[in-house]
Amino acid sequence: MTINSLMLFPQSPKSLLINQSSKLRVLQLMEFFAKESIDIMESFYIKSEFSKFDPHVGETLCQIRAYRNLWLAFDNSSSITSDKLEELAKIKVIYHFVKQSISNFRMLIANKSSKYNKELDGHEELEAFLKRNNLLFDISKNLFFLITSRFLTIFSIKDANNSPIAIDFEKLINELKIAKSFARRMVRNFQENLAQISCDFIINLLHELPELRKIKQILPYLQVVDEQNRKIFPCYEVTKILLTHLWKNKRQVFVIVHRYLHNKEVDKIPMLFIPKMNNYDFELYSGSYQQINLLNPFFIIRGMILYDNSDSIESPIEFITRFTRLGITNILLANMAKHPQFSAKELDFISDNPYKFFLHDQASLPAGFEGRVVQNVPINARSEAKYAVIELEAELLAMKQLARQEGCCIESPKLFFVKHIYCDTLKNQLSKNDFLNILHGISELSY
Repeated sequence: MTINSLMLFPQSPKSLLINQSSKLRVLQLMEFFAKESIDIMESFYIKSEFSKFDPHVGETLCQIRAYRNLWLAFDNSSSITSDKLEELAKIKVIYHFVKQSISNFRMLIANKSSKYNKELDGHEELEAFLKRNNLLFDISKNLFFLITSRFLTIFSIKDANNSPIAIDFEKLINELKIAKSFARRMVRNFQENLAQISCDFIINLLHELPELRKIKQILPYLQVVDEQNRKIFPCYEVTKILLTHLWKNKRQVFVIVHRYLHNKEVDKIPMLFIPKMNNYDFELYSGSYQQINLLNPFFIIRGMILYDNSDSIESPIEFITRFTRLGITNILLANMAKHPQFSAKELDFISDNPYKFFLHDQASLPAGFEGRVVQNVPINARSEAKYAVIELEAELLAMKQLARQEGCCIESPKLFFVKHIYCDTLKNQLSKNDFLNILHGISELSY
């Protein structure tokens, strides 16, 4: 798929710009995106400010964006090399060019007589207008991913821990000076595209993981589309793919646990996990943090534990011992198994168990639901995949039971309930969360 500057606009290339104000709006939006693109490339590739790319997409699959940021940061081609410098230089030229175009356009408006001026007043298709102004240009897939991620981060509402929870439409409308309906179309366009990029990324990772053969056999048929036209995979299988790829590529996982006693936060406990030599699992890092490159990006899991049946809480060491006994892989997968597999209400029928696609006849699905399936299951594929489905479903149900039993869900967060997953440098997280004073003590203990 070719990505170009038309995809920054939530309208058809053939949509008409009918007056000077609609044309000026396109130029101003292009100025905004060009300026943001310069900041984006410098923030991500030079300054390692990965926390600036934590978007609200709305399908509760933040773990995909977190890992794609990590993957992009560690990818050999992701540093500021010739191709990135070339794209950055091109964007800088476009930015200065569009600023001049806006100045010229406003001058034309100011000097306009009462007579009809085709350049200002004539109807013109969006694509033709961009071409005429030399603003139709290709965008690399990675830059487009970063642009959409940054946009949905800037214009998001954050909770107390700076996690995105909604879109701030008031801020978007006021800053870009656009109508509410246009703002909603922009957000939907970017969320839809980012969801598609996320699904493509998962499929690409799966091709590198032959050990997940059963998931590879089934996953294409588990993709659905919600009412916002976002394509989605079930979160349990997505997380299993990400954890496997994390382990195989020797990436580290940083966990932040907020501990609450009767809904009042008592403290925060940091834990760093490194890949074990085998078993596709991770173990608690007990060495010195001076040996860790704090400027590297990390896969960060933030969550909480609630103590509501006692007057005191266990010591940090007791909690860490209990946490590591079950293991980060089991804890994260248990959370994702108990979490609705699809967040949208219209997908409630299968959000508890996506394998109903296979285990039920299509005629038994709710009316209109079949249209939400991206790829229907052929009869022969359903038959061939029967045993894989039974095995994968049994695993999902077992992990749901583990979540309830151990306290890895919102109904019973007595061990760890995941609130958000994102990518950032350890240095940034340690300074933001004031962990520097306690890490030495934790890292010197052995478990």
